[in-house]
Amino acid sequence: MKNNTKIVLLCVLSILIVIAMVVGITYSFMQTHVDESMVTEVTLTSCAKLTLNDSDISISLENTSPISKNRALQTTPYTFRVTSSCEGSINYNLYLATLNSNTLDASNIRYMITEHGNTNIITEGILSDASNALSEFSAEEQAQLNSGINGTFATIYKVYTNSLAGGETNEYDLYLYVDETITATDTMNKTFTVGVAAKAS
Repeated sequence: MKNNTKIVLLCVLSILIVIAMVVGITYSFMQTHVDESMVTEVTLTSCAKLTLNDSDISISLENTSPISKNRALQTTPYTFRVTSSCEGSINYNLYLATLNSNTLDASNIRYMITEHGNTNIITEGILSDASNALSEFSAEEQAQLNSGINGTFATIYKVYTNSLAGGETNEYDLYLYVDETITATDTMNKTFTVGVAAKAS
């Protein structure tokens, strides 16, 4: 084999390796990180039960690249359900409680909630724009929330309100992502974790 041919083959191989590394790194930045060391199941009323499909996990973003809404909908969502064991119908709220250890600001985070199994969005927005629901939680409920998220909450955001008849279940998919308008370097080495809570209103 001639030297020129060897050089060309080595160049092509090197380019392919670099492309594979770039694609792999980019993909890993776009994924939602699931942390098995945290608990996010927090149910603050006796008959509205919030159940996570994967128990004892939290949803967090770590070293996440800013992405578009459409790209976010292609990521693996965080699935949970709310079940009513009440005799009659109830209204309930869904909350996202941010941890005080987060290094990404909630103004950089977008959320979407869909019905489980489809991409029909029922609510979405920038997390910091959602209603601050701290006043809806008693001191005892705040303590329960901290225990449930295995940490200390910074802010409690109300993101969705719905109703259930007795014995019914609603199942949801939650997507969290860094808004695409954010500079990628602003997200490097930073983390954002939330806990999900349900409470009858």
